[in-house]
This record gives sequence, structure tokens and C-alpha cells, in this order.
Amino acid sequence: ENGEDLAAYYRYWFKKTFFIELLKPNYDIHMTISKVHDLNNEPFGYLNNKDVELNVTHELFWNNDYLWLNAFSEDWKAIRKHYGLPEYQNGHITIGKFKPYDKVNIKPHLNHHCFYPEND
Repeated sequence: ENGEDLAAYYRYWFKKTFFIELLKPNYDIHMTISKVHDLNNEPFGYLNNKDVELNVTHELFWNNDYLWLNAFSEDWKAIRKHYGLPEYQNGHITIGKFKPYDKVNIKPHLNHHCFYPEND
């Protein structure tokens, strides 16, 4: 499945539901492993450009800055283990970000909101 299509789908539903158009994330769609660039004194790149299987939830979460889907993967856990990071943490896929002036229009509750898109 094309990740950019997935992100566009959720941005569409968010706009249709809340009348707020989102910006695309700064980077192409991806699942973040860690914000650290050099782990275990080893250059970051283990399994770089390899296909991995992801299980993505359909709940869309957001805070004051970003919207995301939670994602889980055994491959992701293996990559984190390779770099000495805790395996228990789950990941996320950033779908979009708020324009600065829209942040005041939709407030998170308990640090995030969640909604399920309808079927077209």
C-alpha cells in the first residue's frame, strides 16, 4: 500500500470532519524508530530501505502540533533491539501537522484526541 495515499486519506477525513486543512509532514511518510542519529556507536541504517510489515491502527490521534496513527511491527521491535532501545515502545506514523492559526481551533483533551473516519 502506498503510504502517501494513506496519509492523504486521513487528511481528507480530518478536513471533512473538522473543516481544518492539514499540512503534509516535513518528511515523506515513515515510521520513526528513534530521534537519535547514532545508536550503540553504530551508524543508523540497519535494514535501511528494506520493506517491513506494519500493523497500523485506524484511530487518528493528535496533539497541538501533529496528527498520527499508532503503528506496531515485529520488524520495528527488532530494529529497536538492534540499536539497544527498549522494544516495548510502540511507534507512530505522522499524517499531518496543523497550520499555526488552526491550533486554537481544535484543542486536545488529555494530550490527544482520537476519531475514527467514516466510510465514504
